[in-house]
Amino acid sequence: MEMDKLKRNKEQFKRLFRLFMTGILVLSQTLIFAYIWLNHYNDNIVLPFVQRGNWFIYALYALLLLTFLHSFDGIKYGRYRKSNIIISQCLSILFTVFFSYLIIVLLSAGFVTAVPLLILTIASIAISFIFTITADFIFGKVFTAKKTLIIYDEYSPDIFIEKLGHRKDKFVLKRVIHISEGLDKLEESIRNAEGVILYDIHAEMRNK
Repeated sequence: MEMDKLKRNKEQFKRLFRLFMTGILVLSQTLIFAYIWLNHYNDNIVLPFVQRGNWFIYALYALLLLTFLHSFDGIKYGRYRKSNIIISQCLSILFTVFFSYLIIVLLSAGFVTAVPLLILTIASIAISFIFTITADFIFGKVFTAKKTLIIYDEYSPDIFIEKLGHRKDKFVLKRVIHISEGLDKLEESIRNAEGVILYDIHAEMRNK
C-alpha cells in the first residue's frame, strides 16, 4: 500500500511538473506574440482593439498553441525523446502562427505583411528548443529512471525495446540478456538491476 501511494504521488508530481512547464512555455510564446501584435498589427486592423480586445487576442493565441501542443504531444516531457518533443512543438508553433495570420487578415479586411509573424516563428522555435532541452534535463534529474534489465527467450525483444524508449521517464535500459546464459548469470545480472522485464519467457523458467 505504501509503495502504491508513493508511485501515485510520483506520477501526480510528474503531471504537475509537465503542467507547470507547459504553462511557462505557453506564457513565454504568448508574450512574444503580444509584442508583435501591439507593435505591428493592432493599429492596422479595421477597428483597433483596446485593452479587453487585446487580451482576447492573446488568450486566443494561447488557446490555439495549447490545443496544437496537446494534439501533437508536444508537452510529454520525460516521456518522449527531446527530438520528438521539439518537432512536435515546432509543428504546433507553425500551425498556431498560420491560423493567427488568417485571423489578422480577417480583422484587417485585407492581406498584411507576414514578416513580423515570421520573426515570431523563428524566435518561438528558438525558445522552444532551449526550453525543451532544459525541461528534459530537469526531468531527468528530478525523476530518475530505473536501471532496467530485459531477459528474453525465443523471440527478439527489439520491437519492445523501441517501445520502451518512449517511456524513458520510467526505464533506462542497461542490459539485454538471453535465457541461455543460465540461472547463475541471470541472478547476478538481476542483482545489479533496479527493474527486470521478462520478455516471452516460458512459464517453467519464468517461475524459477
